[in-house]
Amino acid sequence: MEERVPPTGGSSSSGDHPNEPPNHHHHHHPHPSFEYKTQPITFTSEQENDLSTYVVQIPKDQIYRVPPPENAHIVEHHRNSPTAMGKRSVCNRVLWIIMILVIIGVVITITLVTLHQVYRPKPVAFSIVNVHARNKSRIGYDISLKASNPNEEIKINFASSGGGISLFFKTKQLAMGDFPKLQLEGSDSNAVLLNLAGSNGAVPQEIDQSINDKKIDHQVSLSLKMKLNADMNLGFLNLWSNDMNVDCEFKVNTLRGAGTRILSQKCDS
Repeated sequence: MEERVPPTGGSSSSGDHPNEPPNHHHHHHPHPSFEYKTQPITFTSEQENDLSTYVVQIPKDQIYRVPPPENAHIVEHHRNSPTAMGKRSVCNRVLWIIMILVIIGVVITITLVTLHQVYRPKPVAFSIVNVHARNKSRIGYDISLKASNPNEEIKINFASSGGGISLFFKTKQLAMGDFPKLQLEGSDSNAVLLNLAGSNGAVPQEIDQSINDKKIDHQVSLSLKMKLNADMNLGFLNLWSNDMNVDCEFKVNTLRGAGTRILSQKCDS
């Protein structure tokens, strides 16, 4: 058998290369995304020792490159390594903890809102029982209050907040002090004694006459302003905790001491 060597130049009588596809009246160009790889293929004749070379063009997109098996082993090793598994385990635990905390917070919020709606707290009722002026080097005032808790199942704790307690005559501050700690059980009432120290400065003339005139009663109108912190608890649950203001406007017949009566009063909280 003789080897056939394709001609290196020139053209056949028909003008077509034997290995080229027929010409359909226009030039067929390779698709721009195709790249061709030239691979020399060598054939050896059984009768002769000389070599002939054929050039075969194979579209590059038809050459499939399979990643070496080592890549799969490396990826699998990293995926199953103790470090990677440990990180995933820690992340899973953190996510579960966050989810549990969020659920607990939602449940507590819903419970408190529901209890607040069912057990809607009512404000404590304050009333002034008596007022006594201490006429010493500085005039002071002892004021007796009554505090009543209208809530049957809610316990309330009181303490002073901010500026505490102030006693005014018109716009003049007469005395100030603190509210003592007070705990009221459900539907409970208790007496509260306020010891207020007199403020610096001259005492208004109307107050001085009401304290010192032994013959005639001098009525005076006073205002008591209290800033309190109140905690309302239902069992071990805190339903409400906030600062509250209590304003009491009242009128006394005299500040002489014995014989003082409360003529009128109105307390708002």
